[in-house]
Amino acid sequence: MDTNKSQQTEDPLRPHTFDGIQEYDNSLPNWWLFTFYGAFVFAIGYWIYYQKTGVGADQHEEYQIALQQLQESVAKVEKSAPGITNDSLRALVDDPAIVAAGQQHYMSNCFPCHGNELQGPPTPGLPGVSLVDAEWLHGNEPAQIHATITNGVLEKGMPSWGPVLGSKRISELTAFILSKQDPSVVPVMVTASSPIANAAPTVPDAQPAAALEAVAEASGPSPSSLTNESLVEMSKDSAIVAAGQTRFQTLCVACHGVNLEGPPAPGLPGVSLVDAEWLHGNEPLQIRKTITHGVIEKGMVPWLGVVGEDGANELVAFILSKQIQ
Repeated sequence: MDTNKSQQTEDPLRPHTFDGIQEYDNSLPNWWLFTFYGAFVFAIGYWIYYQKTGVGADQHEEYQIALQQLQESVAKVEKSAPGITNDSLRALVDDPAIVAAGQQHYMSNCFPCHGNELQGPPTPGLPGVSLVDAEWLHGNEPAQIHATITNGVLEKGMPSWGPVLGSKRISELTAFILSKQDPSVVPVMVTASSPIANAAPTVPDAQPAAALEAVAEASGPSPSSLTNESLVEMSKDSAIVAAGQTRFQTLCVACHGVNLEGPPAPGLPGVSLVDAEWLHGNEPLQIRKTITHGVIEKGMVPWLGVVGEDGANELVAFILSKQIQ
């Protein structure tokens, strides 16, 4: 009796079979049906809301809205962030950590031309000028100093440090320079006739050839007596090479690297002196001419007035000694 009752309450079998298997003709769960039909209702409502009425923004419009919100957010942050102003740069001087960081940047990049104490070129003729006296070529205001470091003054041998250091490090460097100023010194902008205005090198074409010849006669043998072979012979003299190495480490390392491998930081004007590529010739006399006359448009200032003929020979000998034979 119980068996018959159980058979009567069972769902009927569907008439078809698959692989010898029959299925019960039972109903789907109500929760599943609710989800299924609800999806249809949602799809219709979504289509009407976004596609037909235009009340809702489509994906492209949502992207544009999100992009605009992002741009507004960035603009808000930039507006609230401290800008490069005289006051903001002066405020950095009060932070010892920032000044210390600026000193590190200075000693890594600037001292060969501006001196350990910012007093100016350690050797007469270098492109650097004093950063602690009263005379300023391009402005003594903090923002002007920041701009000079960032943009450089290539015709005076000052390369652009913006791509190398970035705004933050240049701000730290500016703070260090400001920290070294003597409050009792009244800064002045120099004129074209000021001695300091003529201290930094100008483009070679602006230097009289007689001046270069006078330096050559006073400092060593005439270049006409030099040959590629004689310079190669100098590179075999350990004393000459050692003197050239000392000059290189004093004057050239900031742009050409400790091991002549090229700029220690991207963006500096120096190039590698030990690879296979040479912009202005790899013959000893060509290297010497590049050193003595410079390539101002590439940030290489003329060094003849600084090192003289003998010094140029020593530098060439040192560079040649480092070439892979």
